[in-house]
Amino acid sequence: RLVYYQARSFGPGNKQKYLNVKGRARGRVFFVPNRILDEDPRVVLVEDILSAIKVNRVTNSLALLYSHVPAELVIKLCKRGRRPIIWLDDDKKQQAVVFTSKFRSWGYPVRTVITPLDPKCYKSEDVQKFLS
Repeated sequence: RLVYYQARSFGPGNKQKYLNVKGRARGRVFFVPNRILDEDPRVVLVEDILSAIKVNRVTNSLALLYSHVPAELVIKLCKRGRRPIIWLDDDKKQQAVVFTSKFRSWGYPVRTVITPLDPKCYKSEDVQKFLS
């Protein structure tokens, strides 16, 4: 059953970079590596599907499909024993810090990773280093 799809334009003249399905699947595109989820409590929240696939080579990931981090998502993950890591690139640094500060003030163990580029632009070895 098809749960979600995303189309991406790589052309320089295209106005719309991503085309996403509207509906309930948004924020639920979750990638679990070929190992049991309980072995690694980390869940890395990233902006896009390609970044989620790249991070998934190292640990669990979830594509937000935007840069907003919903409080209900973080709360649900934490209550299930997960440790959310918000990974956004430099242009969203201030936003990531605000999200992390808010969640930590509520007592949730959220961590932030800020890099110059999206996770999809890095090698798996680099992703591992950023997350350690």
